[in-house]
Amino acid sequence: MPDLYLEPGGGISVKLHTETGSVTPDMLGLDSGDEPPSILVIEDGKIKEEELQSVKKSKEWLMKKLQK
Repeated sequence: MPDLYLEPGGGISVKLHTETGSVTPDMLGLDSGDEPPSILVIEDGKIKEEELQSVKKSKEWLMKKLQK
């Protein structure tokens, strides 16, 4: 089951589980800058309401974003 992340700009991204880890900017020799981290808001199919609350978002807000 994929995990869902809330990005710093308010977008949502989905990360599929793979046998190997994700490619990082360091692996590609890229400068990732000082951007804020993404926040995991759905893990193993379960909404992490505490994480949503930490960024002042509700479960209802998340459901509306997912319907777009």
